[in-house]
Amino acid sequence: MLDSVKSLLSRSALQLPPDMLSLLAGEKPYTWEGRLLDAQMHMVAKAYTAQAPLYSYPVELARKRYETNISTLDTKARASVSSRDRTITLDTKAGHRSIGIRIYTPSNQGSYPKPVMVYYHGGGWTVGSVDSVDALCSGFAEDLDHIVVSVDYRLAPEHKFPAPADDAVDSFLWVQANAAHYGGDCERVYVAGDSAGGNLAAVVCQQTVLQQAPVPCAQVLIYPSTDLRMRTLSHHSCGEGLPLSKVMVQWFVGNYIRQESDKTQIKVSPGLADPTLLAQLPPALVTTAGFDVLRDEGEAYAKMLAAAGVSVEHKEYSNTMHAYVSMVGTIPTAKAAVEDTTRRIAELKLPSGKLVF
Repeated sequence: MLDSVKSLLSRSALQLPPDMLSLLAGEKPYTWEGRLLDAQMHMVAKAYTAQAPLYSYPVELARKRYETNISTLDTKARASVSSRDRTITLDTKAGHRSIGIRIYTPSNQGSYPKPVMVYYHGGGWTVGSVDSVDALCSGFAEDLDHIVVSVDYRLAPEHKFPAPADDAVDSFLWVQANAAHYGGDCERVYVAGDSAGGNLAAVVCQQTVLQQAPVPCAQVLIYPSTDLRMRTLSHHSCGEGLPLSKVMVQWFVGNYIRQESDKTQIKVSPGLADPTLLAQLPPALVTTAGFDVLRDEGEAYAKMLAAAGVSVEHKEYSNTMHAYVSMVGTIPTAKAAVEDTTRRIAELKLPSGKLVF
């Protein structure tokens, strides 16, 4: 089955005209409230929903399949960007442990110290790694001329909540304190992440405020998970026929939390934070995909931030689906969305460590 999926998703097959892609897929691309899913992404959706879903495999095998799926569609890391892996030791209230990070340094040797992006990968707190966002992070480093630190936080179900969230917060504080050692500006350290990583980036902003610790100067949330209760309309309208289904999200959430009541904790569902806390958060860029179960909760979080007085920009890439940041090597629409997000980050001003839109 995997070989047939790879065949369907070959670069040559995906370059066929939209009408031919619809013929191969057996139906026209999905439409919803004026949105039309990109024909190539529709082909990807049909191919991946034809194979056994990740939740049908043991976790270790699911992780391998996830990495293989990404490598099928993504591009390669930028050769001009240097990267190095290291292990850091965190000794905090959350315990003594070691986690991995990957540090990306852009080829431009001028203008030091540089802003620092701390990135958290997606994968439902269960799958994914620094390898799965290697191309994305190296691209951000080069195109933004920022140092990027990708965090290999612990994964569920072996390490359930609050372990991934604690790793996210404590690794940010570690990077913030040590940014100068990597050519970074400790006053311009911000967080970013996609999907579950977007959730963790949002959690870091809230928890650092609550802990009265250094707060990220900005947050970039790419189709973030913000409310694990799964009550928004997109969980139903986009719940089937796409790689990230409603059942898949339920599996991820079940792996992550220990009990049902965890879903209402803001350290799990940052979208449930009260306006008083939200008002103290740094400016945000929130991006969502038109065909994504997480679309509505991401948009809702952006609106909540704006209502609390936070400077926020929300951009929906209406013809894309979840995980488009990992399709850059094959699908032009995905590449264009990532390039647009990069431009939006680059246009932000960071005077004296404060981000202003």
